[in-house]
Amino acid sequence: MSGAFVPYQLRINKAVDRHLFIEAIQRIARLLSLDLRRYGYVGMGGPFLEDFRLVYASLEITNLLSLETSQAVVQRQEFNKPLAFIQCKCMSTGDYVTQFNPDGPLIIWFDYTDPQKIGVQIREVQGLIAKLQCHDILKITVNANVRTLGEEGAGKKADKTDDIAEQRQMELKRRLGEYYIQDLTKDDFQPKRYPATLFKIFKYALGKGMEGRSEIFVPLTAFTYNDYMHPMLSFSGIICLDDERSRIVEEVASWPFRQPGPSVGDLWGDPQPIRVPNLSLRERLAIEQKLPKLVDQTVDSVAKEFAFVVEGMSTEPATAIRDYATYARYLPYLVQVIF
Repeated sequence: MSGAFVPYQLRINKAVDRHLFIEAIQRIARLLSLDLRRYGYVGMGGPFLEDFRLVYASLEITNLLSLETSQAVVQRQEFNKPLAFIQCKCMSTGDYVTQFNPDGPLIIWFDYTDPQKIGVQIREVQGLIAKLQCHDILKITVNANVRTLGEEGAGKKADKTDDIAEQRQMELKRRLGEYYIQDLTKDDFQPKRYPATLFKIFKYALGKGMEGRSEIFVPLTAFTYNDYMHPMLSFSGIICLDDERSRIVEEVASWPFRQPGPSVGDLWGDPQPIRVPNLSLRERLAIEQKLPKLVDQTVDSVAKEFAFVVEGMSTEPATAIRDYATYARYLPYLVQVIF
């Protein structure tokens, strides 16, 4: 349910996403004068509850609730939880939405992992957004691996790119049912485009969930990254008054980690990729000493000097170094301690 069995040290891109979400909340809270200490936080913390520790340390929120469907994970949470006031419940997100009864403003992160249940997940999100109040913040993470809709070579027609794209398109339509949008093309089912395709589908579902309300849902963050072995889509947004929209759009648009949409004031642009190369502590420190600021000459020089480190990665050396420099200050340092 929450990536409970993926080692945390293998999830550096997710760690960046987590820290950027916190920063986005802080920026919006300053802009709208929100008292975050009044908020509750609901998430799916896995056995280590790392995001709960960060939420408390960064936002001073003490009303913390973790949802898990596995009783074994809940038992591990009770043993590992870093804060005594974290509530750990064995409850599905669907049951939470059905029984939704908040006692104050909320920040909610539903971190889904099962691509087979994307239709159920969208239905839950649409049901939840209809119940959230003004200035509540919602974050959604879903599996965005298009290969989960059909592997190449898995069917009779899977020997051509167009055929596998059509096969995936039909499978997503089956899974989504009423939430499928008709203007999707085969290009939307290419691996690099699929996270943006899901983002577009969520935009439609959230819009339907907000129908009839005076408030609107404005996206704050949108990222795609590999979490261990799977591409993920992770986005967040806030419910706000219509007359607050322009201020939020201006604030978010000034943030270097947000991709604008095709029109002025549109924040539904393609998700921005988080690609952090996997480096040792010594490699990180050596590279960071060379990158006091990000300029092309410095990046090219560092890429050449450390080509042996990033050689063989999915991007060329200069791109890998640039990606690392972009997100370096959001990366945790994971070290081994021997007692």
